[in-house]
Amino acid sequence: MPPGAPTSAVGAPGPSRSELWRARVLLVALSISFAEVLTGSTPWRNLLSPIALVGLLGFYGAGSLLIRELSLRWRNGWVSTLCLGLAYGICEEGLALKTMVDPAAGAPGILDLYGRFLGVNWVFAFDVDLFHAIFSIGLPILLVGLAYPSTQRRPLLPNPALPALFALFAFVVTWTYLFFDPRYFEGPLVLAALLLAVGALALVAWYGPGRWLLPPTATPDRSPRWFFLVGALVALLWNLLFYLAPKTLPVPVLVILGTGLTVFLAGRSVVRHSGRRGNERHLLSLAAGLLLWFVPLDLAMVVLGADVLVALDLVLIALLLWRLHRAYRPARSDQVIPA
Repeated sequence: MPPGAPTSAVGAPGPSRSELWRARVLLVALSISFAEVLTGSTPWRNLLSPIALVGLLGFYGAGSLLIRELSLRWRNGWVSTLCLGLAYGICEEGLALKTMVDPAAGAPGILDLYGRFLGVNWVFAFDVDLFHAIFSIGLPILLVGLAYPSTQRRPLLPNPALPALFALFAFVVTWTYLFFDPRYFEGPLVLAALLLAVGALALVAWYGPGRWLLPPTATPDRSPRWFFLVGALVALLWNLLFYLAPKTLPVPVLVILGTGLTVFLAGRSVVRHSGRRGNERHLLSLAAGLLLWFVPLDLAMVVLGADVLVALDLVLIALLLWRLHRAYRPARSDQVIPA
C-alpha cells in the first residue's frame, strides 16, 4: 500500500479468499461509481447494457486493479498510484474517448473549445486527468484498504493475472479508439505526444522514489475534522474553477494554474500532516470531504429526473463511509470496565 496509508500489523493473518473477492469487487464498483454513476456520465440504466458494462469493466475494472497491483509490487506507494492514475486518464480520455483532443467528443459546456491549443482541449484535459487519478483510482484504492485491512500490503491478484488485465485494458482502449469516434483523427504529433506522456508517467511510477509522498511525521498532527475540511474545500474550489471560471476568466491558463495550485497545496498539506500510521480516521475523513460534492450534484439529478436511481448509489456510498467511520471510531477512555 502507499506510504502514509493505514498499515496492517506485522505478522497479521492474510486475507481469506472471500475477503479477496469482496475487496476486488468493491474496488471495481467504487471506481465505476465515482467516475461514471455519481457524476451522471453513465446512468444506472446503461449498466444493463452488455456493451457498456464490458467497456466499464475493461476501463475501470482492469485499470483500477492493475494500478493497485503494480503500485504494490513496485513499492513506490502513492507516487506509483497517482502517476499511473494520470496515465490511465490519458488512455481513457485522450486516446480512447478523445475528449481531450476532439472538440466535439463531449467535453461539458464550453470546455470543448475553451483553452484549446495545438489540437488539445487543455483545460478539460488537465481537469479530467486529475479527476481520474484521484477519484477513479486513488480514492477507491484507499477505501478498499480501509474496508479490508487484511489486504493492505498484500496482492489481490496473482502475478499471472496481471498480463491478462493489461491485455483487457489495452484491448478496450484500442477498440474504443478505432470505433467510438472513428471520424476524428488528432494527427500523428498529438497521438505521439499522448503515447509519450503515458510512457513518461509509467516510468515515473516505476522509478520515482516513494519517499516523495512519504509523510514526515510518525502519526497525524491534525484532527480528522481538519482533513475533512481540506477535502471539502478542495472539492468546492475545484468545482468552482471547473464550472464557473471558464465563463468568467478569459485566460484559460489561469484556470489550469488555479486548479493545479489548489490540488498541489492540499496534497502537500495532507502528506505533511497525515502521518505514517494511526491515520485511518484522518484519511477516511479526507475521502468523505472530497466526496461531499457529489451530494448536491446527485440530488439535483434526482430532482430534475435525470437519473433517479443515482440516489441509490449515493446512499450505498454513504453507508460504506458510515460503516468505516464506526469501525475506526476510537474507543472511549471514560468507559468503566466492570470487575
